[in-house]
This record gives sequence, structure tokens and C-alpha cells, in this order.
Amino acid sequence: MKHRSAAQRIFVITMILLSVPLVAMQFTTEVNWNAGDFMVAAILIAGALCTYEFMILKSRQYYYRIAAGLSALSFLLLVWVNLAVGIIGNEGNPANLVYFGIPIAAVVGALISRFKPTGMSYTLIATALLQAAIALTVYLAGLGQIFILSAGFIAIWLVAAWFFRKAATPTPSLP
Repeated sequence: MKHRSAAQRIFVITMILLSVPLVAMQFTTEVNWNAGDFMVAAILIAGALCTYEFMILKSRQYYYRIAAGLSALSFLLLVWVNLAVGIIGNEGNPANLVYFGIPIAAVVGALISRFKPTGMSYTLIATALLQAAIALTVYLAGLGQIFILSAGFIAIWLVAAWFFRKAATPTPSLP
């Protein structure tokens, strides 16, 4: 079997994932995407896959790759949910803009840590704390209860942080 380049893999996976709503639109009126929706989804999916491909170049370590995948997936889901339906109320609620600060903070932390596993672990712990602080602030401001959704993202950030921490720990060599 021929090996594909990263760009080819990203293109194929993006097209496969975009075919899901395209096919669904043929069978239900519940899915009603326009060209703009497909373009935004393509950018988000390809962006998450590019991020993952970039991060796995930083380490061949198994735990690092798992953490990178979880991080990229969580970024994709957080932005997608926020754009598609909104986290606070609906997608038109300006309070949802605060959620774009979470991936921005994580990217800044990743750049500062130069994608090193220990730094990435601390970055994702800080990302989880920021997500929790926003959920608490939203609740205290009376804008809604988003604890379950936030808890899901917090869990992913913390699991990814744990995998980055494991990647930073040297594994004992076999005799």
C-alpha cells in the first residue's frame, strides 16, 4: 500500500468528514448546510488535522501523540459547538465570544512552552482551569448552567495534560 503525504491524508479525512452532513442532507431536513457552513467546517477540520500533524513532528513518543490528538480534537469540538449552536444560549449570543479565549490561551501556552511535553501539560491544566472559571462566571452572571458541557471539555484537557506529563517522564528501558 502506498503511503500518503500529510497533505493528502488531511485532504482525504476532511472530505470524508464533510461527506457526512452532505449525505445527511439528502435524507433529512434537520441538516441544512450552505456553502459557508461547509467552508467553515473544512477550515476547522483541516486546521485541527494540520495542528495534529505539526505536533506529532515534535515527538515520536506514543503518549505525546495521544495528547496531541486529544488537544486538537478538543479545540475542534469547542470551536465547532460554539459556532454551530453556541454554548451560552445560541450562536448569536455575544457572550459566546469569551469561549474563543480558551483556544487562544492554549495556543499562547503551547508557543511559550515550544510544544515541550511538560510545558504542554501545564498549558492544558491552565486551559482546564480557564474553562472552569468561564463556566463558573457564566453561572454566577445568570447566563446559564453549562457545567456538564464544560466538565466534558475540562476532562479532555486534563486527560491530554496527563498524557503530556507521561510523555515527559522517561520510561525505563528494558534489559
